[in-house]
Amino acid sequence: MRRGVAYQGQNDLQKAKHDLEQVLAREPTNKRAQSLLSEVESAIEKEKSSAPEEKKKGRRMVIEEVEGSSDEEEENREPAKQEAVSKGV
Repeated sequence: MRRGVAYQGQNDLQKAKHDLEQVLAREPTNKRAQSLLSEVESAIEKEKSSAPEEKKKGRRMVIEEVEGSSDEEEENREPAKQEAVSKGV
């Protein structure tokens, strides 16, 4: 029972449902487990119904080129380093 409540608190609803169902299999008259299970099942249904809406909320990013970036400067420095190494500096 405690683990089911902990899973519910962590929003791991499938594990919470499984644990609460195990409690009810051993103690079918446990009112607290029955109410928690109904809460978890309704939260699962709510999560399933809202999942398609969340996928529609995507955003597009605009990527802009910036002149004189540090990547270009590093590329220009590399040949100079290679020359120094070949000369034994």
